[in-house]
Amino acid sequence: MHPVDLVGIFGVDAVPPELRGFVYFQANLEDRVLTGKEQVAILVVRNTESHITAFMDKLESIKDLEVRLETQQAFLSEDARAAMLRAIGQ
Repeated sequence: MHPVDLVGIFGVDAVPPELRGFVYFQANLEDRVLTGKEQVAILVVRNTESHITAFMDKLESIKDLEVRLETQQAFLSEDARAAMLRAIGQ
């Protein structure tokens, strides 16, 4: 299992240009049409260039994200988990 760190939570329009491709890829997987108002969490698998995006409106609980990460052999670092809990409001 690989630890995942939080890069940040951004409005889609504010995502750094070098990370936008990951957002567009995830939106395409979800058949989502982006309006630019969505909030997205961008995570990175530690010591890699592998990024994972999660649209905040799809996360009802931290467990939703943890289950998704488990399918990718990854888990939230303590700091990332704490930040995501605050962002989700749990």
